[in-house]
Amino acid sequence: MRHILLPTLKTLFCLPFLTSGQYGTRNEPMQLTRLTISRCNISLVESGAFYNFAELELIDLSHNALSHLGRTAFAPHLYRLRTLRLEHNRLTSLGEDFFEKLPELREVNLAFNRLTALPPLGSSPGVGQVLHLGANPWDCRCRLTWVVLEEPMDSARLIADLPACWTPAIVKNSTLFAGLKAVKETFC
Repeated sequence: MRHILLPTLKTLFCLPFLTSGQYGTRNEPMQLTRLTISRCNISLVESGAFYNFAELELIDLSHNALSHLGRTAFAPHLYRLRTLRLEHNRLTSLGEDFFEKLPELREVNLAFNRLTALPPLGSSPGVGQVLHLGANPWDCRCRLTWVVLEEPMDSARLIADLPACWTPAIVKNSTLFAGLKAVKETFC
């Protein structure tokens, strides 16, 4: 069996045997820049799971069984994270402050989940320059209208895959922006 010194790796793909405590200590940070743990049936990301991975620029947790993620799963130490791939999971919600403390985050893929709402993108200007939001049952009611109010939030920033409203029925199948604008003007 060949041993790999993890602190020297730049990219790590799914290692089903990798468990807490095997990848370093708080005194031994990892130099990984890309971490792909896809199709590994992960259902939970614990707070501080990426503590030793401060150099990460890409995290790919796609095609797993994640249903909820809070801010503490990735922040506050992932200041270089630029791409977060969470597509094809079972996400029903993201913590209200999920995007806070991720100042370099530019691309987020949330497509093919079960999300009905999206938390505010945070105060960092680059957060979410490209958001993949398609194939989610978006609830285009008043609580989501912040999307059309926030500047510089516009269709170029959000629409990478034409997400559509699922509810209420009056805007079902409308693009997210069109549906939210109609709801805002009519009900909010």
